[in-house]
Amino acid sequence: MNLSETIVEMVSENYVDRFIAEYKQVYIRAAKLDDLLCNWNNLVFTPKCSIELLQEQLRIMYQYVSILETRAEIEGIKLPTIRDFYPEEVANEER
Repeated sequence: MNLSETIVEMVSENYVDRFIAEYKQVYIRAAKLDDLLCNWNNLVFTPKCSIELLQEQLRIMYQYVSILETRAEIEGIKLPTIRDFYPEEVANEER
């Protein structure tokens, strides 16, 4: 899943759709930052920020994901699972 796939939900009149889009967007961005950090020594560019600053950003992003998950539980909103984000990868791992 990528950010462009969340556009319709993000501009929806429905609060739940926008909430789910926000969750997806933060999750996608955090996953991309996590990938960057995991490949830190093999990047094709040199980040201007320190690795420590980016690690702190990722930690806070995951905290935000956790807060959204708690809110969703309280408000009765069903959030997508990892299978919804990356169905091809999950299917490949199950084989």
